Formats: sequence, C-alpha cells, structure tokens
Amino acid sequence: MNDETKYAVAFHRIPGIGRVRCNLMRERLGLLGAAWGVSASGLRDAGLDSKTVSAIVEARPGISPDEEIANLERAGITALIPDDGPDNGAYPNLLRESYDPPAVLYVRGSLLEEDEAAVTVMGTRRVTSYGREVTIRWQGI
Repeated sequence: MNDETKYAVAFHRIPGIGRVRCNLMRERLGLLGAAWGVSASGLRDAGLDSKTVSAIVEARPGISPDEEIANLERAGITALIPDDGPDNGAYPNLLRESYDPPAVLYVRGSLLEEDEAAVTVMGTRRVTSYGREVTIRWQGI
C-alpha cells in the first residue's frame, strides 16, 4: 500500500471530503500526504471552502493515517484508490473509468479477474425500494 492510499483513507474519514475535494487538493497541493499537513490558509488557497477547511483542521488531530490502515488490515479490509493503476490491477478498471468513481473503495477479500464485470451497490446506507428492486433484478444476469 502506498502513502497516497493511507492519506486518501484518512481524508475519507472527514465528512464532506470525497473524490472531488481530494482531486482538488492533489491538483493544487500535489500528493494527499502533502495536503494532510497544509495549514488552514494553505487549504483555503488551494480552493477549499471555509466549511471544508474547518472540518479538516478539526478532524486531523484525531485521525492517524497509519492507524486507519492498521485498523483496516486487522479487519481484513483493503483500501483501493483510483490512482492504483491498471498496471497493479488493484482498483477495478471499469469503475475507474466511470463518471464518478469512489475516492476510496474498501474491499474485504479479493477482487478476481471474473469480478471485472460484477455489479455492486455502493455509497448508500438507506437503500430505496427502487434500488433494492433493481439490485435483485441484476442478480439474475
């Protein structure tokens, strides 16, 4: 696992930080590891709004990127980010190419080659009846 992954996981723990804001920080500040240590004014200069800057500054002292990864490993979970390129085969290619790929994909177990065309429901805690129905229909394919 690379440093970029552990900082993506750490930023992912902060409400309001997802793919778009992580990409903005990468664009303006370089790697997320560098962004993790940037001051509030540096985060504002990078284009983050005041609410997001406050959330980051307040949350950072309570989050250890190394500890986050250790906790995931103890639970048998691997964190993958879109930067995990096709050369290492980690982050699913089709998901990376989608309109809005998740900033961090948490995987328990292994992704196999035959999983490339798999369908999954992601990013919801309160699934709608429509979402449940569509998922059940897709299971038969």
